[in-house]
Amino acid sequence: METTNAEALEQRRMAVTDGRDSLLAALTLSVRAHAPLWLLVMAYGALTWQITGNSWQDLPNPVGAMKSAAMLLAAAAPAFVIWRLVYWARYGMPKSPLRQLVRDVIDIVGDRVRLLNLLILFPTFYLFLKFFAVFKGNIAYLQPFAWDETFMRADAWLHAGRQPWEWMAPLLSSGLATFAINFSYNFWFFVAIGSLLWAVGMRRLSYDAVRFLYAFLFIWIIGGSFLALAFSSAGPAYFERLGLSPNPYEPLMAHLRELAKDWPIWALKTQDMLWRYYLEHNVELGGISAFPSMHNAQAVLVALLAWRFGRLAGWLFTAYAVSIAIGSVWLGWHYAVDAYAGIAIAIVGWWLAGYAARWALQRPAARMLADWQRRADANAT
Repeated sequence: METTNAEALEQRRMAVTDGRDSLLAALTLSVRAHAPLWLLVMAYGALTWQITGNSWQDLPNPVGAMKSAAMLLAAAAPAFVIWRLVYWARYGMPKSPLRQLVRDVIDIVGDRVRLLNLLILFPTFYLFLKFFAVFKGNIAYLQPFAWDETFMRADAWLHAGRQPWEWMAPLLSSGLATFAINFSYNFWFFVAIGSLLWAVGMRRLSYDAVRFLYAFLFIWIIGGSFLALAFSSAGPAYFERLGLSPNPYEPLMAHLRELAKDWPIWALKTQDMLWRYYLEHNVELGGISAFPSMHNAQAVLVALLAWRFGRLAGWLFTAYAVSIAIGSVWLGWHYAVDAYAGIAIAIVGWWLAGYAARWALQRPAARMLADWQRRADANAT
């Protein structure tokens, strides 16, 4: 009597969850469960190779990859601490927060269920970040900056004939306010990497984590890559360097340079560095692209995720997303329309990712992996 597909699936599921297969078999199952994610990343990598041609950046050697991985993990540490503090604020502070943090890290590192996801998803998203860096580094050469003047006019039209930074000036002109905004803007990197590693290191096939990973790919591929290429622009900080005139951002940039004499305004040095890389055709370290603002897109995406954990986390990261929107304009990085586009892309990406996550979690391999994870938990207790 022939075995039906449903019976075969059940036999494979039982083989894994009953322990008759090794951990290696479970790892293979994890590869299959996460196949849509890594296939999407590989397809993006292949397209990047095709678009950028001989500008393609070689993948790092094993030592370089380990160094980069260590840097990513270190970057996630501040975000991890903040996340735990938010959690404790809601559910109660432990007697020894530092000891509890150490215990949490040990639990994460020694968790073989979590390790299954990390072994597949960490290399997948590490490669994606490498692919994206190559794509972004080539945007300005594939499609020279052509939209800055249009976005400048759109900003004036949307904001009663004035540039958005002019409306902000009464509140943000002081050195302290500008420094605070710049600090918040730079901290974005830790929040972005921390949230990504949280999802990559999911312990179970969590709907929220899987949804976040799909949304992450959607917004960075669609917004940070293809829309950025189609609407190639440099941003207000580079308006004069592009030879555009009159320059409505000169008073803002002059004010920031004046403040930088007494306050560490890191944005100015970073902007100069990126422009130097652009002139040197350094696609590995460079990459200037204003529209859409991926700083805003990622900040809003993290806020949408945070709302799944409660009102406190939701409001905290929503406030942070607002600070990123303000900083993106006040520091001369982006036009306001860049920020609005980034926010819209995050919302649409999160919505689409909801459908993608539900579909992915219903795949047979995902259900089998979830069964293995539950059995592993049961055996550990």
